Amino acid sequence: MTPPASRVEWVVGRPDPERVVSLGAELGVSRVLAAVLVGRGLAEPEKARAFLSADGELYDPMAMADMERARQRIMRAVRRGEPIVVYGDYDADGLTGMALLVACLRRIGGRVDYYIPDRLEEGYGLKDAALRELAARGTRLVVTVDSGITAIAEAELAARLGMDLVITDHHAPGPCLPPAAAVLNPLRQGCGYPFKELAGVGVAFKLAQAMLPEGGWEEYLDLVAVGTIADAVPLLGENRLLVRRGLATLRTTSRPGLQQLLAASGATSGDVTAGKVIYGLGPRLNAAGRMGRAEVAAEILLTDDGGRARTLVGQLEEFNRDRRSLEAQMVKEAEEMVAASHAGGACLVLARAGWPTGVLGIGAARLVERHRLPTVLLTIEGSKARGSARGLPGFDMLQALRACHDLLESYGGHPGAAGLVLDAGRVTEFAERLQEVAGSSLAPGDRRPRMMVEAEVTAKEIDGQLVRELALLEPCGHGNPPPLFVLREAPLADCRAVGQDGAHLRLTLGPGAGSLRAMAFRMGDSLDRLAGVSELDLAFTPLLERWNGRESLTLAVRDFDIPDGDRRDETDGS
Repeated sequence: MTPPASRVEWVVGRPDPERVVSLGAELGVSRVLAAVLVGRGLAEPEKARAFLSADGELYDPMAMADMERARQRIMRAVRRGEPIVVYGDYDADGLTGMALLVACLRRIGGRVDYYIPDRLEEGYGLKDAALRELAARGTRLVVTVDSGITAIAEAELAARLGMDLVITDHHAPGPCLPPAAAVLNPLRQGCGYPFKELAGVGVAFKLAQAMLPEGGWEEYLDLVAVGTIADAVPLLGENRLLVRRGLATLRTTSRPGLQQLLAASGATSGDVTAGKVIYGLGPRLNAAGRMGRAEVAAEILLTDDGGRARTLVGQLEEFNRDRRSLEAQMVKEAEEMVAASHAGGACLVLARAGWPTGVLGIGAARLVERHRLPTVLLTIEGSKARGSARGLPGFDMLQALRACHDLLESYGGHPGAAGLVLDAGRVTEFAERLQEVAGSSLAPGDRRPRMMVEAEVTAKEIDGQLVRELALLEPCGHGNPPPLFVLREAPLADCRAVGQDGAHLRLTLGPGAGSLRAMAFRMGDSLDRLAGVSELDLAFTPLLERWNGRESLTLAVRDFDIPDGDRRDETDGS
């Protein structure tokens, strides 16, 4: 197999200097922040101000197609005392959206229960057996969260069983919508809702807004923030407004489950950021579903009992440890299969009996990182192969699966990540077809990892004030990443390995760089490479670390280069 390029390409932004100076003067901000804004397409002062303030008005939920129909059907169920079930999903987005709607509908007097499909036994979305079970319980109305937009046959079954459906979803619709009492999805054809990239919890929240026109929906913004961040939708537009407000609500949340999740993640009241959700709350909630125990995460989000929440979060910690262990074993086995059989292909398709369904997606993502190839991991269960697929920037995995649709029983997802089911006997044929698709669409440069850098800066521009100013870009996440900068030819005064087994590098930059401190996490194995090096080019994000009431400036190094060696090519991305 031809290995991918070993070094990351730094794509360094070159924003127009005149526009940077003009915007900085207009807003009263530093050259560095102005460069970030111009580079992100926010060169007009009014647009930049609106982005930095993130205090605009949320869109009217009634602008979403079928919202009035959904509201009326739910209110009829509430008035008549009809049993309502919120049909959620097992990931953080679906779980938070489920908890939000259950709380909202109970608040207005609904007889509400919830249903979370088992990821390992049932898989994603509406299922016939689940609908039959709900009908047998006497359910008259099912409200979906984060699912249902392509469930045409299931919607027809629900109608035959005497149940109405209100679908809330954010995934791409098919050519026909399911026959339902209402279908809420900003992506559906003809929907006039102005923002199209809501998470599943975001669509559920718009329904809650419609159900509570006099207010009170603000208390659900903590759940919206967690689900939106965890689902990796772009933190731009209305998502940015929702998450900015939601993080503020999360810092003072009264939900015992969220309080305990924050504590388990090591977050303090002043340190509840999008990053804490990405690396702390999201993985813990997702771990429950990956281990087939999503009901534990659901109860965490709904319980009013602090002691119960503490116990359940302790279980989540165990699930997360087990998930990491299963993931490590599966990736090890997959790497052995790659080493034994893969030679020069344009993608990886690996199948094996016994791989846990719940960690296939994470495992596929790990292989994409290592090999820079679109990857599909499949677990063989009897006559079926179920799997997860992960793509690369520039390679649309969902489109690639469409090109294999005749070999698949079902598939769905996003351009970067998808799920699929096929007959186990067709795995080889599927792998060959996907190789052809990937080989014809992947350009030679697509496999080389790229790091988008905002601008070059000088040591004099890096200080605590800059970090505080860059905080105006928060919340940062997908679509609005933390800014990265390049510092050229920084004098290296000291370098040493720190942490367990010397896993990290601690750098001290010399007097010419203001004696700045830097940390290069998980780069301890590069210590020998730096022997005798006097200068470095650094790609980094500046941070203010707080310890015992004191702040210290640190550069979080994402990558480095040695100026005297082979310097990476730089482009402006055009």
